[in-house]
Amino acid sequence: MKKGDLDLEAEKILAFDSVSSVCSVCIYDGAFHNFETTSSYGHAGELMPLIDRALKELGYELDDIDTLVVGLGPGSFTGIRIGLATALGLALGSDKKLYGVNSLISRSYDVKGDIVIPMMDARRGNVYAASFGQLEIAPFNGAFSDLLNRLGTSQAVFVGEKLDSFKAEAKGHSFVMPGPLAQGIIKAYLDGRVEEELQPIYLRKAEAQRRLEEKRC
Repeated sequence: MKKGDLDLEAEKILAFDSVSSVCSVCIYDGAFHNFETTSSYGHAGELMPLIDRALKELGYELDDIDTLVVGLGPGSFTGIRIGLATALGLALGSDKKLYGVNSLISRSYDVKGDIVIPMMDARRGNVYAASFGQLEIAPFNGAFSDLLNRLGTSQAVFVGEKLDSFKAEAKGHSFVMPGPLAQGIIKAYLDGRVEEELQPIYLRKAEAQRRLEEKRC
């Protein structure tokens, strides 16, 4: 799929991202309409009401939507599953086209800088991150210190929520908040940057699985 293959003026797109503390919904109908809410407890009870609110405020029904796009992660395992399950349910129930986008790639949109690094805290000094611009790094899970080593003396713009704990280690670099998350999902889709498979992007093993494997060693 390429941007030129789409009739953008006719296509109505509903996108959402629930992989972080921000639950984000966007409807595109030639303009971007964003709806977001923040929670520390996951988005199982928030995503569908937010989608319903977005549709009602714009005067649409789900039948008016042509395409669904969902953020596939990385991020919160629970949030990833909630988003994908919701997307699959809506697509199956309404026979809509459904696409998935890497949630790191979507966070790189509308950020200016020679090197743009969308990033999420993966705990224990690790991050989910990718790099775009003068330094290209595919989405990965690894130590933040290793990422800084790869940057060397280059200056980067880190994009993400709740990254304060990394700022002292990354003096001289810039930290900015991402724009509306689901809007970035739509922009990535319009650029054809969709995943080949509609599968969760975890990039690391779940905590319970990791602990089980450690006990077996």
